[in-house]
Amino acid sequence: MDVNAVIVMLVVCAYGLWLAVAVFNNISDFQTNRALIARMVSMDDIKSDPVMGNNLQWRAMDGRRWSLFIFLPVVFYQVLTVAQFAVAGASVVVDLWTTGSISHSLVTQINIAFLLALMLWFTFLIGGLWFGYWIKMPQVQSAHLMLAMLTLFCITLVNILLPAT
Repeated sequence: MDVNAVIVMLVVCAYGLWLAVAVFNNISDFQTNRALIARMVSMDDIKSDPVMGNNLQWRAMDGRRWSLFIFLPVVFYQVLTVAQFAVAGASVVVDLWTTGSISHSLVTQINIAFLLALMLWFTFLIGGLWFGYWIKMPQVQSAHLMLAMLTLFCITLVNILLPAT
C-alpha cells in the first residue's frame, strides 16, 4: 500500500470528520452561532466605540433579523461540503482497500472537497471584513484565517503526495 495515499486518506478523513463535528455543533448550538452573526452584522461593538470603525457603521444591518437568513445558507453549504468529504473519504478508503492506491479522478474529488471548504472560509473572511470584525472580533478573524491556511496546506499536501500522472 502506498504510504502517500495512506497519508492523504488520513488527512481527508480527519478534515472531513472535524468539519462534520463543526457542522453538528453549529446545528446543535444554533442560538450561539446566530448571536455571533447578529453581533457581527449589527456592528454594535463598533458603534459603541467613539473612535474605531466610525466610517464603516453605515454597513450595519439588523442583526436579529438578518442572522437567520445568513446562518441557514451557511449551515446548508457546510452540510454539502461535509457530504463531499464523506464521499471522498469513503472512496479513498475503498480505493486503498481494493487497489492499494488512489485514482486520479479521486484526487479531483478530494480537491473539490477542499476547495468547497476553502470557499467557505474565504466567504467568512470577506463577509467579516465587510462588517469590520477585525476591529472588535479579531479572534474570529484569526480562526477563519487559520482555517483558510490549513485548508490551503491540505490542498498542497494532497497534490504533492499524489501528483497528476
